[in-house]
Amino acid sequence: MWKCGQEYTRQQGNSSSVYVSDNEFIICPIADEDRDNYVELHRQINGEHTLFLNEHCKDMMWEQVLEGEDKVFSVFEINGDYCGSLELQNPDSDTPEIGIDLFENKRNKGIAPKVVKLLAKRCYKDRKVDYFLIRRTEFISQAIYLDFPT
Repeated sequence: MWKCGQEYTRQQGNSSSVYVSDNEFIICPIADEDRDNYVELHRQINGEHTLFLNEHCKDMMWEQVLEGEDKVFSVFEINGDYCGSLELQNPDSDTPEIGIDLFENKRNKGIAPKVVKLLAKRCYKDRKVDYFLIRRTEFISQAIYLDFPT
């Protein structure tokens, strides 16, 4: 299992810091080398009209992902395959929201509840919250139960 803060070398050869992992998945803060996968993910969700493909605003949209107030994470299988992204909105609130988007070929395989729970537990370890709101795309339909110590 990858340790928090340990360097993880992505398939492109670049490395980044692991935020959390288990024996199936690695979650890292999103990085420049994730851009192509992230754009393709949003093309799969929103079609060809995604703002990430719009010549006039694609760079601004990407900068918002990297530098915005929300925290965005890339999700990889332990073998290095990109699965999708997790977004932590309102991270300083008592009720932060976790959003998840997955590649089409990664949906309906039980990934969503596992990685949302993995991220939530890690966030809860950093800072106790009242509860997490969970946002999902219409393509992900599994219930996610989070159990935290009181």
